[in-house]
Amino acid sequence: GGVGVIVHQMSSNPFYGRIGMEMLMAGLPPQEIMEQLVRSDESSERRQVAILAIQGRTAAFTGGGPVGLDVYSHPREDAEEAWKGHRCGVDYCAQANSMTGPDVVDNMAQSFESSGGKPLADRILDALDAGQVGGGDRRGQQSAALFIVKLRAGAANYSDVAEDLRANDHPTPIVELRRLLTIRRSGGVIANANQLFEA
Repeated sequence: GGVGVIVHQMSSNPFYGRIGMEMLMAGLPPQEIMEQLVRSDESSERRQVAILAIQGRTAAFTGGGPVGLDVYSHPREDAEEAWKGHRCGVDYCAQANSMTGPDVVDNMAQSFESSGGKPLADRILDALDAGQVGGGDRRGQQSAALFIVKLRAGAANYSDVAEDLRANDHPTPIVELRRLLTIRRSGGVIANANQLFEA
């Protein structure tokens, strides 16, 4: 919280998040961090990485290797037909792989850019919906997650985790994620009401 976010996927490597976050906290710009991380990774062509600093600066990398990798890191048969890429702007990066085409990230970016003023969780979920409208994942839907950190935003200010919601196996995971967010917010409304009642 208060520093930034690093996302690594396609064929993820925790090294990017751990080392990259230390470099971000040391004040290095996202693009320089990305260049150093990619250069030091022999398997960088299998990665998709984005870095967002709290000041709004971004950097992203999508390797040129196969899109679909199974648990044994072998290319999927349909990997050549799948699309991968990213689009970044101030305060966001939209990334996708194994997608139907570039409309996925274009729709996500347009949604995020046009939803200023709404809570961040809603902006992210709207962007996920827009990506799905753009064609989504070629393999269909299965899971979705919403993870937001903000300095001391967790329970009783003991952590930075503001939201951590997941739909790990669901036929409509984005819809399920919205339902979980509504339930979580409802609990906050009730807690605030109880505090006012006691006061």
